[in-house]
Amino acid sequence: MMPKILIADDEQCILEVLTKFLTLNLFKVKSVKNGDDVLRAFSGNTDFGLLILDLHMPGKSSYDLLKELKQNKTHIPVIILSGLAQADDEGLKEIKKLKYPGLVFLHKPMELEDLLKAVKQKLAAI
Repeated sequence: MMPKILIADDEQCILEVLTKFLTLNLFKVKSVKNGDDVLRAFSGNTDFGLLILDLHMPGKSSYDLLKELKQNKTHIPVIILSGLAQADDEGLKEIKKLKYPGLVFLHKPMELEDLLKAVKQKLAAI
């Protein structure tokens, strides 16, 4: 059984495009709008095999979310999406300091095929 993908992004249009694209590629997807919703989705649910996170969201930050997942020993591959230049993004620098295992960064806007490749690589590794 293919594990589900959890996508968190506060931009509705991004959520819709990613959800539709990954669903058309035969993945099971759940989408949420912020880090707090990610934690609620994980509560008691072990079906998720991949987390796709927008770097900057309201509520619990991606940094705090990854820190909590790491502390709780929740080992799930993560793809971070950011619309800011990596060299200028303080949030991204902080996340890299966490040394969360298997973290992948993609810059928005990205080619959907690049996302699909990253998703397949991450899910193949679990």
